[in-house]
Amino acid sequence: MINKNYICKIATIDEMEIKWNYEIKKNNNSNWKIWKSEAMEHVINRQSIAYYGKLNDKMICEATANLDKGIVQNSNNLVDEKTAYLCAFRTIERYQGKGYFSKLFKFMINDLKDKGYESVTLGVEPNDTDNLKIYQHLGFNELVKSAQEVYPNGTIIDVDYYGKKNIMNRLEQANHILYNLELLKKLNEYGKPHLIGSVKMNLMAWNDLDINIENESMSIHKIYQLTKLILENFNPTWYEAKEEINEYGDKVWFQGFEFYLDNELWNVDIWFLDKATIEKAEKYCDNISKQVKENELLRTAIIKLKQELIKRKLYSFDKFTSRDVYDAVLNKGIMNINEFINYYKISF
Repeated sequence: MINKNYICKIATIDEMEIKWNYEIKKNNNSNWKIWKSEAMEHVINRQSIAYYGKLNDKMICEATANLDKGIVQNSNNLVDEKTAYLCAFRTIERYQGKGYFSKLFKFMINDLKDKGYESVTLGVEPNDTDNLKIYQHLGFNELVKSAQEVYPNGTIIDVDYYGKKNIMNRLEQANHILYNLELLKKLNEYGKPHLIGSVKMNLMAWNDLDINIENESMSIHKIYQLTKLILENFNPTWYEAKEEINEYGDKVWFQGFEFYLDNELWNVDIWFLDKATIEKAEKYCDNISKQVKENELLRTAIIKLKQELIKRKLYSFDKFTSRDVYDAVLNKGIMNINEFINYYKISF
């Protein structure tokens, strides 16, 4: 289980200085001093991005995305304006195999997607079969080419380069689920589906879909039918279906499930409600959409605030929800996590 204090972030120059000095002392190899100089220069020049996973303020894993052909050996078909070359995957030994790097990798891919990159590549030595299996699990299944690389001290190594194409940003992934995988079409058999929440407002901060279905005559038999459909088409890792009595004394039906798309976990919540209730939810979403459309700074603040709450394990139905974030930004003028923490007097 990943420790709740673990965070993923883009490294600062000061953090890189500490990390590289540690590596130089640990490895006692002339290559590392040159690699440090190059890595620092590339980040300063915005030719690369360093990503760190930190636990209790200590860096325990890392990865780098190179964005400039001029800093990558054998760069043809490996780096361009839509393709980033990934390297320097490292995890401290005692934290290996516990999910820390996987979380950092997903953070890095999402950040690159948000920056407009559509594919990624990496290199691995042909005899490094253990790491190759990990990379293939992460989706690097296309062999781009094979070549040789030269270390600063003159050592020559063989390298196979693999690619992972069509990485999608969060909204593109959501649309892929809804339309390419035909979730909306399948749900239409049970009533008229309505997208609500962050996907409707383009305020997504994590992989979550909220769908309301117009259906005042849902039954346990239909729930069983939909359960079969979801199990067969999405192979969920978690699934729940239930009947509830809402705050107004009305019977409502819920189905929720989680599944993996391209090695990323997605959550889908489906509610079967009456038309009036859905219209009320849509009106709420439309009001928020209008406000953020008129001021892009509000959209950015909302998404970042959600992300910061997620990092701190404070974003859930029993702590702080999207409605709390929208109210904080749009009604209270709270624009960052520190202001949020101070306003709500959150202690850790």
